[in-house]
Amino acid sequence: LTQIGYLVQDNTQRILDAMYADMGKPAMEGHFTEVYPVLNEVAATLAHLDGWAKPEKPPFSMTFGVMRRVIYKQGKGVCLIIGPFNYPLSMNIDPLVRSISPKSSGKC
Repeated sequence: LTQIGYLVQDNTQRILDAMYADMGKPAMEGHFTEVYPVLNEVAATLAHLDGWAKPEKPPFSMTFGVMRRVIYKQGKGVCLIIGPFNYPLSMNIDPLVRSISPKSSGKC
């Protein structure tokens, strides 16, 4: 997740230039609709990462009373992300950040 944030941060000008060349999107619009949302999503995910990855203990049940139950969040496999061309970062990188975070473990 950190590397995704660094990737976007280090290549912001290249990304904005490419969006202007491909779609005619001004730099200010690119910052507000593409770069900032992705960086905010990465920062929010990193801030909550420990809490989302922490194992959970389900409530007590007579069925499994003598067992020690713990739910570990693990990735379940491959996730396909399909996004539009007109918002390349916010519609492709944001779902990538969400899909590899422990919060969405098993939801792809």
